Amino acid sequence: MAKAQSKAPKSSSKTQSKTRAKATNLSQSQKTSTKQTKPLNPSTHSKLKSPQPDNQQIIVVKRHWFGLVVIYAVCLLGLSLFVILTLMTVTDRTLSDLSFLGILLAIFILLAIFVVIHKIYTDNQLIINQLEVCQRQRTALFSTKISTLNLVDIEDVTVIRSGFFAHLLNYGTLTIETSGEQANFVFIYCPNPEYFIKILMQTRMQFTRDYNIVVD
Repeated sequence: MAKAQSKAPKSSSKTQSKTRAKATNLSQSQKTSTKQTKPLNPSTHSKLKSPQPDNQQIIVVKRHWFGLVVIYAVCLLGLSLFVILTLMTVTDRTLSDLSFLGILLAIFILLAIFVVIHKIYTDNQLIINQLEVCQRQRTALFSTKISTLNLVDIEDVTVIRSGFFAHLLNYGTLTIETSGEQANFVFIYCPNPEYFIKILMQTRMQFTRDYNIVVD
């Protein structure tokens, strides 16, 4: 009987130590849970936003080379008339030397004009993206206008071919009609216009399918 009475306090001390260990474990788990459930800062919350849809470039349409040839031909015609009239009107030797220098200067200026014209002409582009159409218009060396049109706002696309060379060299005037108040996109000297219309309409159809947009 004495032995049994001596064992009782040991068992009670063991149970007390176990309850204390459980209590400490519960307090530690509660601390970790409170640490994990802290509210996010506004800066971190903004980083977790869903990404915006990519507006990847599909194709770039540049003007047909024949339009540049027409501009060059007009400039060369003007220079030729200037040279012919100068040679016909000058008879004195001294004046003829001066006129020769004038002709060389005119040729140099014309070459510089050709470089500027080439830069202006090739910078006129029609860019088809996954979400929109962008038209880049350059009318002068330091004058550029960029217009964008959402694919949903496209009402109709037409092509006009006029003249023998337009049918022979496969180019025309591409017109994108808008459904809103925005002005239509007009792109002259468009090469192979039927091909680019097909790409534009396929991109528009894919855009409406991806975003579940119903178009009349």
